[in-house]
Amino acid sequence: MGSFYNSYSDDDDAPSPREIFAAAWDMFSAMFPTNESRIEALYERISAAGNVACNKCGCMELQRKYGSRVARCSACKAQVHFTSGTFFHGKRALGAIFAVIWLKELGVFFSKTQIHEHAKVASSTAWQIVTEIDMLISERLESDASAISFESSLFQPLVCKRSFATPAFKHPRAEQFELEKDLYGPPSPGPAAAPVSPPSKSTAVIAGLSGEEKLVFDLISAGPLNFEALLEATAIPYGRLSAVLLQLELQDLIERQPGDVYAVVEPKSAQPQSRRARPTGPRHMAPPGPLPSSANPAPAANRPLDDLDAELESLFTSVVRTLHGVSRKYLQLHLASYWCSVDRDRWPSGSLFDLVLHASALNRASIRAFVTPLSVKMIFA
Repeated sequence: MGSFYNSYSDDDDAPSPREIFAAAWDMFSAMFPTNESRIEALYERISAAGNVACNKCGCMELQRKYGSRVARCSACKAQVHFTSGTFFHGKRALGAIFAVIWLKELGVFFSKTQIHEHAKVASSTAWQIVTEIDMLISERLESDASAISFESSLFQPLVCKRSFATPAFKHPRAEQFELEKDLYGPPSPGPAAAPVSPPSKSTAVIAGLSGEEKLVFDLISAGPLNFEALLEATAIPYGRLSAVLLQLELQDLIERQPGDVYAVVEPKSAQPQSRRARPTGPRHMAPPGPLPSSANPAPAANRPLDDLDAELESLFTSVVRTLHGVSRKYLQLHLASYWCSVDRDRWPSGSLFDLVLHASALNRASIRAFVTPLSVKMIFA
């Protein structure tokens, strides 16, 4: 079964993300019109998994009213909460939680605001529900052998929302620079570097570049440029521009520097010795240490640009049109959410519910403490 919608389109006749979500919500509301019916559906799923029993005597024969989360044991008459021992225990907005899981299992990519508006819960409650479930999906993503590591800077064009990690009086993208500075330290002043010429060893590689790759490389060869300047100078869509920059990095023609600036790779002999050493590898980052071949399938470096371009373009467009940008702090969670919405092979019906049911609940403090690392994981279906 495919996603509820495969990808967004720029066609005028294509439905907007809001219209797509509204159609999915209408379907959900027709099946589960009341909060009681949603709690009842949740009870049936938990009961089918064999997780409902009396905590005192273990009896599974319970007496309960329709839509109630409390039952009474037929044997010992003890009161039983059917959510006891599950992720759902102690949660107030069970109907909204069930809605989020149901919509994600349908393959819908949506925002927390849409849950706030349609499920009639507080915005903070919607944020807590969606973020907590996305963290569980992200944990699954990071443990998947097919996951590919990328530098988080690849997704900087999506970052436009502030978070608790955003430095005061600075753009949200400053979070990336601060993290890099904490890891690598500020660059040493050193002598001013001479203008950099394209490395001679890459003559054959440069000759084989596509038109857009050559255009971008020539602009960067004239002097370091940031992403916004390249976007304006080339008029290439941001998703495709990110793919082009990634491909140039994978070929060791350019490197990304702090501040989202791109420059040509200097020949080793021309690099000032006083500079602080820092990794300058491509955005596709190899996992630490050797991995078995079965755990490292189809690295991004070996994938055709057209495939990577289409996947990145779809992701970027979906995130922009649905979420209107993200914060860098929770970038990894948004990537995981998108993955869940499009990869129906790894996320068939019922799989997300099973993951959530057996997970431990996360408190608000642990969610707020989450920060996307410099290396993020993603799987393209």
